[in-house]
This record gives sequence, structure tokens and C-alpha cells, in this order.
Amino acid sequence: MSFKRRILIVEDSETQALALAFILEKEGMESVIVPDSDKALKLLMTESFDGAIIDFHLPYTKGDELCRRIRQNVG
Repeated sequence: MSFKRRILIVEDSETQALALAFILEKEGMESVIVPDSDKALKLLMTESFDGAIIDFHLPYTKGDELCRRIRQNVG
């Protein structure tokens, strides 16, 4: 019995997000795409992921700031 790994893609470029999702899905992973840090944080409150790909240049905040906010809310 195997399960698909779930990867969160935080990317404001639809083209880039879809390209990443395509690559991940070819490798048997499930991807969920959100365009900004606010939507990512809201989603992370209700769903779990095995990993994330986060763009550095996001609307409202930078990717490294989003990573800091995620780490502060874990555990």
C-alpha cells in the first residue's frame, strides 16, 4: 500500500506553479498550489503536507519570511 506525498507549492506565477506541479505529479506526488503567503498559512492550519516549494518573490511577503512564520507556528 503506497500513498502519494503531498507537496504545497507557493508560487504567484501560474506558469511556474503548473510546471512544478507537472514535474511532481510525474514522480507520483500530489501538489496543491496557492499564489501567496496568506493563503498558504490558512491552508497549513487545516491540512498537512510532506513538503513545500516556496517562491522567494511572493505578493505581500518574501518566501524566507513565510518559512519563518511557518516554523514559528509548528509544534
